[in-house]
Amino acid sequence: MKLISQLLLVVAVLLALSTYAQNKTVYSDCSSRLENDVLTLENSRISPTYQWNGGNIITHSLTDKAKDKV
Repeated sequence: MKLISQLLLVVAVLLALSTYAQNKTVYSDCSSRLENDVLTLENSRISPTYQWNGGNIITHSLTDKAKDKV
């Protein structure tokens, strides 16, 4: 469980940094969670979800919050 927590922290940091590097904008509302083998990473603009699959993530959906589209 500790490994999963560390992985989620790393993913959240990378998501925040990649957003900053691409848009020169920092979103302070980034979050990540792993519930029932579904990994969700989100900020104010997007929310991708992945099937955890033992750490080999599989894309499940990508929600564009700005346009309210999945």
